[in-house]
Amino acid sequence: MLIPSLLDLADANVETSQLQFDPQYDRNYVSPGGPMCHNQDTMHTSWEGSLTKPPAPPYFCPVGFYRFSLRVPRTSFAGTRIMYHGTAGHNVHRIVQGGFKPHLCQHKVTATYFTPSIIYAAHPRYAKVYRTQQGNWLQIVLECRVALPKLTAFKGETMAVGNSGLIDDDFGDNNGMEFLFKSPDKITANSGVVVTGIMARLVAQDPCSLPSSWWWTKWASLDVLHKHYYHENPKPRIQSYPGLPQRRWSTKDDSQDSQQRKNNFALVPFVGAPVQQPQLAAPVGYNFGYGVWQQYGAYGAIPVQFVHTFSASVEHVR
Repeated sequence: MLIPSLLDLADANVETSQLQFDPQYDRNYVSPGGPMCHNQDTMHTSWEGSLTKPPAPPYFCPVGFYRFSLRVPRTSFAGTRIMYHGTAGHNVHRIVQGGFKPHLCQHKVTATYFTPSIIYAAHPRYAKVYRTQQGNWLQIVLECRVALPKLTAFKGETMAVGNSGLIDDDFGDNNGMEFLFKSPDKITANSGVVVTGIMARLVAQDPCSLPSSWWWTKWASLDVLHKHYYHENPKPRIQSYPGLPQRRWSTKDDSQDSQQRKNNFALVPFVGAPVQQPQLAAPVGYNFGYGVWQQYGAYGAIPVQFVHTFSASVEHVR
């Protein structure tokens, strides 16, 4: 698995400039018992088994996903449990800002689906698959805190897997894959659901080839999935992102060496309060910086290869 950046999220049509991130709680989740499982920093978070006990839905380590944590009141977690909701990138900021829009589902009720299994939420029927500018594949699942009394469990799954095998190896069967949050109106924090993070899975190969995706084609053929649930033609970065200005630099140095150094930079949204002053940034080992026009507001220049340095934190908070 690869470590995604905000640029990868933008490739998936996520309006990152419309979101408030809380990088101190960002996490990269790795396999328990694997070579990277040492839990000594936030990039190697893992645990065995469920962190919750029945009757609450289980909470297993979401191996292979990276959490971009969102800024939310921590007090809103009382009486809630973590659940997942797969979606398309362009829906993320709308859901975070305005809530989930329930639909009449196949159970004949108006509701929104949630699942305790991030593997189940990652089916492209829910979590669309995007090809990034780097040629990798990205999926997005929302991590949510959901008030347990508002959930209705549905025994089974609706992906036509049946008795073919386990959808998620952490679960003993396929009966606990889906929960319904019934509501005639939009579901917000006041209703009992808080979106706490964007879970992103970035891989170098088509995710349908992952061992955990063996069941995807039980619901639809691979050709159908690729035709209707994949976005395989990434748009050019930076220039075509809505609301994101083209690259401009305050330097007057147009030498070949200077131009090459400029190409190592990209404009990405800064986390936190809007930037009031031009920002300077340079790759490690370089003794120079490029100013970004103040009109760019909350955007600044950050080297692409170091776009994650802002999220460094050793505090282990799952």
